Amino acid sequence: MSAIDVPETSSTPRLVRVPPLETLDRLLGPPFFFLGVAFLILTAGVIHRLGHGGLTVFEARVLFWGLLLVWPIFVVEGLLRLALCRRPEASLGQRLAAFLAICLMPAFRLGGRAYADPSRIWLPKLGWTTVDHHLRTRLERFISVPMIVIALMVLPFLAMEYFWLPQVRANFFLSLVLDIGTSVIWLAFALEFIVMVSVADDKTRYCLHNFMNLAVVFLPLVDFLPLLRLARLARVLEAQQLGKLGRLYRLRGLIARLWRAVLLLEMIQRLFGRYRERRLKRLKQLLVTREDELADLREEIAELEAKLAQERP
Repeated sequence: MSAIDVPETSSTPRLVRVPPLETLDRLLGPPFFFLGVAFLILTAGVIHRLGHGGLTVFEARVLFWGLLLVWPIFVVEGLLRLALCRRPEASLGQRLAAFLAICLMPAFRLGGRAYADPSRIWLPKLGWTTVDHHLRTRLERFISVPMIVIALMVLPFLAMEYFWLPQVRANFFLSLVLDIGTSVIWLAFALEFIVMVSVADDKTRYCLHNFMNLAVVFLPLVDFLPLLRLARLARVLEAQQLGKLGRLYRLRGLIARLWRAVLLLEMIQRLFGRYRERRLKRLKQLLVTREDELADLREEIAELEAKLAQERP
């Protein structure tokens, strides 16, 4: 593959040849992380504001045009990645599955690996960094405190929904506060889940061990898929009859109550020790895995040493 010539400073007139994939990483890594966060914010607005009867036409326009303008950017970048990242360890089926996942939920792109090196990921303040056990531990420690604060936020908003919902919905300001607070909670859980599953050594095992977090993130998406709501937002702007749209989905109330129940359980688990217990269990499992790997390495080293000793005169 050809390379791009980049001149150095005047004191060193020689040319440095930068591989094109590394150039793409440098140009696209940070913008697409923040675009992924922006898409999550728009998705949170769509999930938690549309259908409650208080969405203004201005909000509908922002959400509709935001999704309409941002979504195709991820599709185009996904096609570029599909064409350029032909790694031997990833089959065509796996690459197509990743592309379809990005097309359906572009926020997954904020955990995307580098074009040039699939073992690296871009994160704020860290830049391009290697995905390993050290990074996972560092992220878990950094995220744990903010997520405890987010868990504490759950209680007042759940109380508003269970005990004073008619009064809250009758007041535009209180309704807006409730929807924004619920959106922030969902956004925090979604960001944590996407980042942590992106750096997980075994993604399936991570999802199974964090199934309640997974439910907190995906139940609202099942409730109202953003792709379906985008078309409904267009009708909102035409008809401006916002309150009637939620009636089209009879299961919405059941899913919303299930989401609140799972969210409350997740909060209790984080606040009262289960989170530390699960982390201790994961660390013990990781230790067993690493010890098995070390035992295999020692065995292979011993075999090679024995063969070399036999070959020597």
